[in-house]
Amino acid sequence: MKYIFALPILLLFVNSVSSAQSDAKGFPKLSGPYLGQKPPGKVPEIFAPFLEQEGFNCVSCSFSPDGKEFLYTLSPLRGSTSTAKKGIYNYYLKARDGIWSKPEEFLSSQNIIFRYPSFTKDGKRLILNSTGAETKEYKIPRSAMWQSERTESGWSAPKEIIFGNGMNGVAAVYPSSAANGNLFFASFEKDNKSYIYMSKNDNGHYSAPERLAGYININSGNHPYIAPDESYIIFDSEIESNSSGKSDLFISFRGNDDKWLKPVNLGEKTNTDLDERRAFVSDDGKYLFFVSDRNDKTNSGIRNYYWVDASFIEDLRKEALKDNK
Repeated sequence: MKYIFALPILLLFVNSVSSAQSDAKGFPKLSGPYLGQKPPGKVPEIFAPFLEQEGFNCVSCSFSPDGKEFLYTLSPLRGSTSTAKKGIYNYYLKARDGIWSKPEEFLSSQNIIFRYPSFTKDGKRLILNSTGAETKEYKIPRSAMWQSERTESGWSAPKEIIFGNGMNGVAAVYPSSAANGNLFFASFEKDNKSYIYMSKNDNGHYSAPERLAGYININSGNHPYIAPDESYIIFDSEIESNSSGKSDLFISFRGNDDKWLKPVNLGEKTNTDLDERRAFVSDDGKYLFFVSDRNDKTNSGIRNYYWVDASFIEDLRKEALKDNK
């Protein structure tokens, strides 16, 4: 059943899960924090394996600040015979009285692909990116930042963010917002490398994005997650001198001079000789989520959702700040 309200500005954009992908009848009953999953320890574990679907790849995930809503994205594997429309499916779950709903297709549109949805720290908006519908002005697909407002009826139809006097999110991916509303994301440039940018938020208006200075962008960076207080940023990169493999997760802390310090590899427990990317930290600071293909037995690039106790971040912070004195 479609949940689309009559008023065009109050579209919830939620449909029941497509039968081509999932039989919701077989979805487990979930209760408790984090979809009722047993918390991980110091070694990453697959998160909620029942979210996975055959022939599909885990892309990204995000919990709301209060932990009562969950968004995740799947896309067909390369070469998959799936009939998934346009290759991207976003799903939404909500906990009511501690009981989680079954996943419902979210941000559904016939001609616009939305991806990487994430909650703002006040829980009032979703930031995501999309190539949007083709227009006369933009004939070449470009990935821009969009936002959706929470309403009494659900979520408003997403609208593109217009940045002040500069890049309007061109080739921008994976938005992450701080508590003050500042928006961080990655953008691909002419050298085909991605670099991390920040746009300052002023009561819902965004300034022209600025490329982060210092060590972060020396060797490129992608899919940034910004801490609520902007004290650290996690991103994935192929920094060959520090990386244990393909794409690893790195963290950079703000130093005593407020400048970004040299990125630190999250370590061999988190990173492997395969891909780790698209980090997200729960708003209570307890868990780090990411995707990895370390469990791929078919060598087809299948990525799973993983989570791990995030307390090690504070250990890395202490070491980084001690070296920065």
